[in-house]
Amino acid sequence: MLRARLPLLLPFALSTLAAAPAAQTFHPGDLYLVTNALPDPGGAPTLFSGIVRIDAATGAHQLLTPVEQLIFDATSAYDPYRGGILVPGRKAGMPVDTYLMLVDATGAATPVVVGGPNRVTAPAPTGDGRVYYGDDSLHLRCLDALGAHHNVLDASGTQPLALGKVHALTYDGPTQSVLALVNEPSCGFPTTGVVLKKVPLAPGGFQASGPTQSVTVCLTSPVVVTAFTPNHFSRGPGNTVFLSVDDNSNFESTRTFLADPATLTVVPYASNGPYVGAATTTSACWSSLLGQAVLVDGFNFVLRLFPAGSSGLGTVFATGLSGHTSVVTLLEIPPSAIGGVAAFGTGTPGCAGPHALGATETPKVGASDFRFTCTAAPPASLGLTLVADAPDAVGHDLFGLGVLLHLDLLTSTLLLPIDIVSSSFGVGVTPAAIPIAPAFAGATVFAQSLWVWTSCSPTPFGLSTSNGLAVTFQP
Repeated sequence: MLRARLPLLLPFALSTLAAAPAAQTFHPGDLYLVTNALPDPGGAPTLFSGIVRIDAATGAHQLLTPVEQLIFDATSAYDPYRGGILVPGRKAGMPVDTYLMLVDATGAATPVVVGGPNRVTAPAPTGDGRVYYGDDSLHLRCLDALGAHHNVLDASGTQPLALGKVHALTYDGPTQSVLALVNEPSCGFPTTGVVLKKVPLAPGGFQASGPTQSVTVCLTSPVVVTAFTPNHFSRGPGNTVFLSVDDNSNFESTRTFLADPATLTVVPYASNGPYVGAATTTSACWSSLLGQAVLVDGFNFVLRLFPAGSSGLGTVFATGLSGHTSVVTLLEIPPSAIGGVAAFGTGTPGCAGPHALGATETPKVGASDFRFTCTAAPPASLGLTLVADAPDAVGHDLFGLGVLLHLDLLTSTLLLPIDIVSSSFGVGVTPAAIPIAPAFAGATVFAQSLWVWTSCSPTPFGLSTSNGLAVTFQP
């Protein structure tokens, strides 16, 4: 009965799009900048600390919340288990010895670690409640889901595991390991350098299962620099980890890399420079929506985009953001942050590569800002997203257009077309929220996007299609 009612209910819901209020939630693909060098909106010469939300489709940004103090040389991370951003620092009104707080999508914050010998410099959440972190003792520690702190022991099980001066940590689930960016002598630097370390973990996660592995990360700059430090981690394309480093030259140099957590192989991602400001590449992350890296240029207060293998100035993505500082993290809300959707099929790639169709949030009843998103779209274009109730997992070129369709249009009792509009950076988003009525709960529909290319011709008719996306409405 519900399946029969969907063709009537969905158009009615779409007719109310303009009335949908903006949601205060974390959208997969959105970027967040945590920094102590935001420019004063009134033009005053002073800088202040805060967290900024950046729309990855357009580069538009707004202040999420000001912050009273951020811990020097510390990085932040999104924790899907706690549903917020873990920030080493405090907001006004918190105890002065607050070392870690959790900031939600509204900007509200609660202390997580207060007092004791537990200064947190680089939180690395696992998604199951554990948060690994480096501390002032140069050891690896872990905060569990109940708030208790544990020393991570070495492989012998007798000593706390020493890591050195940790600038960034990340947890890799497939290899059950913690990766660390550490400042140590390397690459000819007698006192400072960048070393990537991998700590394999035993079951339970509070002891190493083997020796720590290390690999050096070196600059390619043609000049000798006097400062070379690690920046930050993020997830990279495929099963890689993306990492960035900072130096003090404006020459062209590889400052972003991809690492394979399984083998610890590190390869260059892109080079930035020469330009004034290349020396202040203070943080970076790889964006799954944009399909490229986003670098923080602290000298010019801008974000720059760099595709893999590129060099030069990149493309300015956003302006009026963080200045030159040693307290800055640019992070992405990962696609895995939502449920109720599942990708299937491959579609037919366009000129910018395969499309990835996704959604902005879990499709729950009452969700006020549910939208479809699509990567690698033709810039500043109008596309079409089709919604049906019968999938075609294998995909067929049903009409001889040279593209795979993952919707079974011959047997579906529902066919709903929805506009999808891409930004100048090639990220497609359905332009208005799709309210989800209570009668949808438990039903599953299937979506796919189609694009027309004019700058090139990926197929005989210039068309491309995304993967299919199964959407199961949650109560």
